[in-house]
This record gives sequence, C-alpha cells and structure tokens, in this order.
Amino acid sequence: MLFFDTTTFRRDILAFIILFLALTNRSEVEPSLFLLAATSLGFLFGELVNVYLFFNYSNDYMNYNSLKSFIVFPFLYAALIKKNSLIAIVLFFLTVLVLVNYGSRTLIGSFFLLLLIAYTINKFKLLQATLMLIVLASLLIAVNIYDLPTFDTDLSRYKVVVFFFNVLNFIGNLDFLGTLQTLDLVRFSENQLFFSRPFFEVIFGSGLGSGLVDTQGLLGFVGYYDTAYSAEELNSGVYFGLHDFWTDFGLRFGFLTVILLTYFVSIKQMLLGRPVCGVLFCILLLNAFFSTAGMIFTALIIKFYPTEMHST
Repeated sequence: MLFFDTTTFRRDILAFIILFLALTNRSEVEPSLFLLAATSLGFLFGELVNVYLFFNYSNDYMNYNSLKSFIVFPFLYAALIKKNSLIAIVLFFLTVLVLVNYGSRTLIGSFFLLLLIAYTINKFKLLQATLMLIVLASLLIAVNIYDLPTFDTDLSRYKVVVFFFNVLNFIGNLDFLGTLQTLDLVRFSENQLFFSRPFFEVIFGSGLGSGLVDTQGLLGFVGYYDTAYSAEELNSGVYFGLHDFWTDFGLRFGFLTVILLTYFVSIKQMLLGRPVCGVLFCILLLNAFFSTAGMIFTALIIKFYPTEMHST
C-alpha cells in the first residue's frame, strides 16, 4: 500500500539529478586534500571542545548536521594517504570519542565496518577478498537459519571438526535479529516494513515520491517527539522519511540501485586500491543522504576527488 507526497517527489528528483551529475563526466578540477583535512581537523577539535565544555546528554544528539560524518577524514588522511602511524592513532581515538558522543549507531558502525572491509580487501586483494567477504556473509546468514549438527567431543579424530562446528553453533545461537531490534526498534521496524513489500517493489522500488504504510502497526509505539517523523506521518501511519539510506533511498529507487551504488562508490574503489575513497564515500552516502546539503556535499566529494593513485 503506497501513498504519494509531492515534497518527497521533489526531493527524489533532486537526488536523481545530483546522482546523475556525480557519476557522469568527471571534472578535471581537483580539491586540495590537505585543505580538506586541515579544515575538517579544525571541525574535529571544535567538537572535542564541545564534548568537554558544552554538551550534556539531556539534549539528545550533540550535532544534527548531516555533514558531521566528514569528521572521519583527518584520520583517513593521516592513516591511508600520509601513512603517519603516530598521528593516525591519535586522530583515531579522538575521532571515535566524538563519534561516540554523537550517539549515531549508523555512523559508528559504518566507520568500523568499512575500515574492516578496506583492510580485508587490501590484505587479500581483489577476487580473493571479494570471495572471502561473500563466504563470511553467507556463513553468518546460514548459521542463523539452519541448525548445524553437533559431534561427540570424545571422538578425538574429529576434534578440529568439533571445534569448528561448535564455533558455528555458538554464532548461530546468537540472536542477531533480537540484538538489532533491541539496539534500535524504530530502524528494525522500518526494515521489517521495507522487506515485507512485494519482491518486485523491494528490488526495483515503488516510484518517486512514494511512501510506506505501516499496515502492521509496527511503528505504533513511536511518540510525537521520539524520532524525526512528522506529526502527519505518525497520525496517518504513512512514512516518507525513513532512517536508513537503503530503506529511504531504496523505497523509491529500489534495493538493487542501493546495492549497485554502494558497490561503485565504495567496494569498487577499494578493489582499485583506493581505500580512502571506498571508506569516505560510503560513510557520506550512508550518513549524509537525509538532507539536501548532505546529498550535494557527497556528490561533490565523489565527483571532484582526485583520481591519481598517490592522492587516494
């Protein structure tokens, strides 16, 4: 069941135009990475001052600006471009300190996950890394769906096999879905609604300007001041501004588009030996998409980021 919203439709048109311009006709103009690092470093220090002198948790989030995710760039610049280990370590802990105070699980999670993926791809290179990530993801999914067999631990000849399957069973017994639900019930419910739609709509989208109706009452617990939903959305049960990139963007453009876009701006960059691009582009994509300023800034970074390998 879908509804149409003209404001959302205009935003989707803008997103389509920005995406088209960002991914086509790369410009020869290249920004100064040093200048970007210096200015974002100043922002990082400013946020550290904010943490210790002005911020208190009674006011919820410390920063609502969609561009705050660019605060990770000084660390990426020091670690992966200049390769200065000492400065990178210091900036890493300072960055994590600010991210924790931001309280954004998506920003923190994407930061660590993308660093892990970049490390894996750099360590094992191209095809091997891709296959490893696919196998790991498939393994985690499989052990949470199927009951794996157990072995008699007294059979010494099978000790290695026993250990392996015990590890898998341990992972399989972990309630990942329950954990995700506990961490953020709103996002969990949004994903339930998103993936409960017809398969064709999940893959190819429901069209520009479309919204999602909570026919199951999964978001009925949300109050008027609990999230970013408008009062109109809460009263009607029709939601247009979802909290994650893959649900909000995927609702209109399709989950397939989300996968392809993420691959081209992130995974492909890592496979080409440009880990900074892969990490930075995807962090911006996942965390800055919900505002016009965030979309424009992300598009500009992707479009004008230096293509030379020494500037990766």
